[in-house]
Amino acid sequence: MKKLIRPMRFIPMFLLGVSPVVSQAQTVTDFEGNVYNTVTIGTQVWMKENLRSTKYNDGTDIPVVSDSLLWPAQTEGACCFLRNDEATYKELYGALYNHFAVTTDKLCPTGWHVPTQAEWTVLLDHLSANGFNYDGTTVSNKVAIAMSEFENWYPSTGMGCVGNDDYVGMHNGSGFSARPAGYRYPLVPFFLSYMYEGSQTSWWARDMLNYALGYVTQINNSSSVVLQANAMVESGNSCRCLRTSPAGVDESLDGFGMDVYPNPSSQSVTLSKGSTWNNAIVTITDLQGRTVMQLPNMSGTTLTIDISTLPSGIYGIQVMENGAVTHTKVIRQ
Repeated sequence: MKKLIRPMRFIPMFLLGVSPVVSQAQTVTDFEGNVYNTVTIGTQVWMKENLRSTKYNDGTDIPVVSDSLLWPAQTEGACCFLRNDEATYKELYGALYNHFAVTTDKLCPTGWHVPTQAEWTVLLDHLSANGFNYDGTTVSNKVAIAMSEFENWYPSTGMGCVGNDDYVGMHNGSGFSARPAGYRYPLVPFFLSYMYEGSQTSWWARDMLNYALGYVTQINNSSSVVLQANAMVESGNSCRCLRTSPAGVDESLDGFGMDVYPNPSSQSVTLSKGSTWNNAIVTITDLQGRTVMQLPNMSGTTLTIDISTLPSGIYGIQVMENGAVTHTKVIRQ
């Protein structure tokens, strides 16, 4: 545990209550039974903790691969825990996943998804524009300190950096609660494969640069800036889940669109994607990410859903078919 030895030099707007852009939300539970706290930041609702499930949201197992020789050979989803020590690190840092697990679109609990790089950018831009930069500016992004807890990070002397205590009062002002989980590098022996614990953390984005590289959002102890970079799909990185809702969700996340009509509606809605669904699973969630309706084995060129029994409000719709997931929204009048 670090000692807080320096006074705060700058009081940001969010500590003065000027910009109420962050609020605590409720909890969400994954298929395995792990419970996560959540936080609302602007229009987005995020988990405050890294995902730690070893099961997909359909109940199938995510292989836990500890062997450093087998890990880089994986061509399907896999996970591990830092230093292969689940008992010590599962609650603290969550699991590390390869990108093959991310692209199954079954990693997060129903009603949640792994964010795209664009959705990560929405978060960073929002925090910067609303006074969460350590130096009080509202351009560029210097929000790493506002996204990170103070404990567990290695020290740093850089001004406004996560590992420095010069602006300690600003630590985790956003409530995002980043911890230095490190990552798993796939091409070195076991004793070197888990890297940068204490000094860095990286989270996957859903989309990819190419077949070999995925996008990551990264915080390290010696920088005030949150980086967006690339990582090999075989590497092991953390995952944060973003609630699938009308706010901040890419509705063409998986490469094809979905129409919903009429919208708003008080009776039923029809879903159309321009081709035929086969044995699709339709899940409707409320604004807290809770499942309020689930319809299995739906097929046809259009899918009609009776929403007349739902209370008035805004709902997210997820359609899963053969591992692909499409998201949209509906307003129940």
